[in-house]
Amino acid sequence: MNDYQKRHKKIVRERIIAVILTLLILGGLITAAVIALPKLVEPILPDPGEEEGGEPEDVLSGNEPAGAEEETGEIEEEEPEIDSEALKEQVEDALSEAEEEDIEPEIKGAINVMTNEQKIAQLFFVTPEAVTKVDPTTAVGERTKETYRALPVGGLIYFAKNFEDPVQTKEMLTDMQRLALSVNSLPVFLGVDEEGGSVVRIADNPTFQVEKVPGMATVGNGGDTGAAASAGRTIGKYLSEYGFNLDFAPVADVLTSDSGFMKERSFGSDPGTVGDMAVSFAGGLAENGIIPCYKHYPGIGDADKNTDLSAVSINRSIEELRTGELVPFRQAVSANACFIMAGHAEYPDIDPGVPASMSSKLIKGVLRDELGYEGIVITDALNAKAVTGRYSPGEAAVAAFNAGCDMLLMPENLEEAYEAMLHAYENGDISNDRLMESLVRILSVKLESGKLPVSAEEAAAVSENALP
Repeated sequence: MNDYQKRHKKIVRERIIAVILTLLILGGLITAAVIALPKLVEPILPDPGEEEGGEPEDVLSGNEPAGAEEETGEIEEEEPEIDSEALKEQVEDALSEAEEEDIEPEIKGAINVMTNEQKIAQLFFVTPEAVTKVDPTTAVGERTKETYRALPVGGLIYFAKNFEDPVQTKEMLTDMQRLALSVNSLPVFLGVDEEGGSVVRIADNPTFQVEKVPGMATVGNGGDTGAAASAGRTIGKYLSEYGFNLDFAPVADVLTSDSGFMKERSFGSDPGTVGDMAVSFAGGLAENGIIPCYKHYPGIGDADKNTDLSAVSINRSIEELRTGELVPFRQAVSANACFIMAGHAEYPDIDPGVPASMSSKLIKGVLRDELGYEGIVITDALNAKAVTGRYSPGEAAVAAFNAGCDMLLMPENLEEAYEAMLHAYENGDISNDRLMESLVRILSVKLESGKLPVSAEEAAAVSENALP
């Protein structure tokens, strides 16, 4: 499905429902009027047998009109009332069925065979240790196979401790992708934080001997988009070689404060330049089969602290964001971005006391409706102090999902967050339409991006016993 169709279809759907209901009600009224019209005009029309100025023939003769007995005993049928709510439900059901037909058959088929547990599992993006309970996890052994089959999460994020050397890393990631495909025929996102500069997991390990990319502040100095594209290509090339398919980069934060902790990680302070550089960096990743994830929506370039360590409040109005921090994300949407990370900073002028990742105003209202984004929204790590200081793992997961996020990154406790999401879905706090919305987005990227290192055909040829 086209990334932008769903937003337009929502508007069209509402208009169609209104038009159909109006037509049905008008039709009912017209039908009622047609039925009632003869009875209304009968008293004022002359009887065919009546002579002008005289009594009807039957009255003069003293005979009762034929059929009078039947007429006097006739019970007038009541006009059926039009139940607008029932009509609306019927129309919505018909439209839902029509919309389902627009879902790619492969995606629809994959969702239809999933259990509720598997559907909810697809929403989580976690460390391998959260699944295996083995720290560190550096291989796909029996423990990984057993635990992943029980909880086949949609994505795995790896850190430096998971990488021993190039051979081990490539084997681990290739085996993990094969395992995922063997479990439910769906690839798994294999991600890493590899921004360049100080935020890297592979480049800091001397056994890999990859070309190091400087921090984005250095890359962005001078506004050369070619330098940003080259940095993305360099990182994308080695990540793809080892088996990754997603990088949590580029940073699209606009540096609006010299004291901001993003100073070395941001491309700069000019919104347009930051947007150009981020899109170019993302293009370099994509050229090498790596899905870019822009971060940290709506922008934390004004923050003086990291949300990983404490709550952060940014005093920016929506008007200020529109001319500043939102510019790079608007450019990312125009460049067909399919992954955006929502940060945990609070914006009290927009949604007081609510982290951006859990703000329906910022996710649905601004990112979805205003910017027109229809790709995957993933939260920043939910084990951040900005989240755990006020939400339980389950509360955070459900709040972020209902605010419009599609994937939940690194909850403080995976089991608790997973159970809360499953319970919320099964008791109706999360609607089936809302869950389908996210699943279609996730599977669309997984199955249509063409950026996955292990094909379904290759995985099908690999028997379970062939996995190391």
